[in-house]
Amino acid sequence: MNRDEIKIKYPKSFDTLNEWMNNIVETDRIGIWWNVLFSEIRGFLYDFFDEQKIYIEINFIDYEPFFAWCISSKTESDLSRIMYGNRNQAEEQAFSKAFEILEEKLNESKGTDPVIPA
Repeated sequence: MNRDEIKIKYPKSFDTLNEWMNNIVETDRIGIWWNVLFSEIRGFLYDFFDEQKIYIEINFIDYEPFFAWCISSKTESDLSRIMYGNRNQAEEQAFSKAFEILEEKLNESKGTDPVIPA
């Protein structure tokens, strides 16, 4: 998952995330955050989706050395049906699904503003 992919597939979610990040990142770093690796912003993504009331959980399946994801929101609950070899793969797919859910939510709400920190 990268900036351009999110911007193309989930334009409203991208704008919401961009505004959210600009409000929490130091002023002299605005615009820089997209140039870092996914692994460096994933903590921000958990916080962002929590504030949007889309909750992501990554689970380790101990009987098999695999990871899976679970997403819960007010309107939807979903589990991955694919097992991933490591946490990063599971997180990337979970965040993609979370962007999809947020995009649908933003398209449906049309007058309701997403949660942006002050």
